[in-house]
Amino acid sequence: MLKNILSPVLQGFSCLACLINNYLYINNPNNADNTNALLTTIPEENIDGKIYLVGGAVRDLLLQRPSSDNDFVIVGGNHTSMIKNKFRPVGADFPVYIHPISGDEYSLARVERKTSDGYHGFKISTKGVSLEDDLSRRDLTINSIAQNQDGDLIDPFNGVEDIRNKLIKHTSEAFSEDPLRILRVARFAARYHSLGFAVDNSTIELMIRMVNHGMIESLNPSRMWKEISRALMESKPSVFFKILQNTGALLEILPELEALDGIPQHPAPHPEVNTFTHIMMTIDHAAKLRAPLDVRYALLLHDLGKSLSPKETLPAHHDHAKSGVPLVERINRRFRIPKKIGNLAVLMCAYHTHAHKAFDLRAGSILKLLNHVGAIHNQDTLQSFLLACKCDAQGRLSYEDKPYPQSDFLLDIASSLKTIDRRKLVVIGNNEKTAEAIKQATIKHIKIQKSNYMKNLVD
Repeated sequence: MLKNILSPVLQGFSCLACLINNYLYINNPNNADNTNALLTTIPEENIDGKIYLVGGAVRDLLLQRPSSDNDFVIVGGNHTSMIKNKFRPVGADFPVYIHPISGDEYSLARVERKTSDGYHGFKISTKGVSLEDDLSRRDLTINSIAQNQDGDLIDPFNGVEDIRNKLIKHTSEAFSEDPLRILRVARFAARYHSLGFAVDNSTIELMIRMVNHGMIESLNPSRMWKEISRALMESKPSVFFKILQNTGALLEILPELEALDGIPQHPAPHPEVNTFTHIMMTIDHAAKLRAPLDVRYALLLHDLGKSLSPKETLPAHHDHAKSGVPLVERINRRFRIPKKIGNLAVLMCAYHTHAHKAFDLRAGSILKLLNHVGAIHNQDTLQSFLLACKCDAQGRLSYEDKPYPQSDFLLDIASSLKTIDRRKLVVIGNNEKTAEAIKQATIKHIKIQKSNYMKNLVD
């Protein structure tokens, strides 16, 4: 009974010790190459088997980066012991359990054998599985490192050396059993680009072979979107798409985006010329500004229509905004993009050129733009839209620091519309006349606001 009462307290002290040890390790420059230093404190449990900290938690501690999750593997464990100790089983595919206090994931050591295509096409075995067996099924060597309860590292696939050499390398040929790992490798490359990491040539070659064998076709769109969305939120998202392009995967996953490579733009407004290069610059700039996911996704797709421009008109792209909308909508459907994110992408594709030309628009056209983005009653979408437009304008060679006053201009006008007293414009019994009166009063108001703004801009 006493042990049950003290268990949560001891667990808390263990977590506190973990935080202290991590802090001391990360902030001690003498530990830079001491991979046997105590990284974390693994909690003592009453479950059968030996517990090891594994995967991303060990990797991120070695990289001196924060880790959001602690994942543990149990060698010699069993389902009965986990349930007896109040661990909660999750998922029907893998033997994974949630700790009753910390919420950390604990999984029984397992091996997987590919039996058919798809995410569920694996046969799982936990009987007699060693730690090395479990680590061998993992995707990358840097994710195939374990730490025991004494703080020692178990590294059968030289992941520590690859961290030192800044290499992203597949652990074994089992990597090819799940084509989603192609996207995962590209995402890790985007995440660790600032640290100087690169994908090993042997892994690139394996990814190319997987693409050439048509393995991308078996991927579930929802799984792909999860990786794409996470990659967009990395510090250098362009790396993700460039690696997919270099392996041939981008052509299979987002052919509409691949089609932009080599499409020229006029060098005056676009010194980078290549449309694909411009797109990559915009999403990297959005990452620099810490833009949310919907903004980054909108930027990724906003110029798709340029791939449809007639060759004889290049580098001009007349009506590319309008022609790109069906492509964006098709991608939204294909990946089942959440409605809010997908809607902004459509708005950005259709109206980004309007925002860029805001100072040249007539009052009536400004009102139409604000109506299209729903700014009359709610400015949240307008703010996201204009942030995307700003990243588009600044995501060009030598334009990164150029001001984008169109954003403040449109936001100020949208905010000022609240001052119009619509009640005085109501024509009782005639909704059409009321709507027209409000429209005309709003246009007049916008004219005045625009005139005042332009005067202040000149001054």
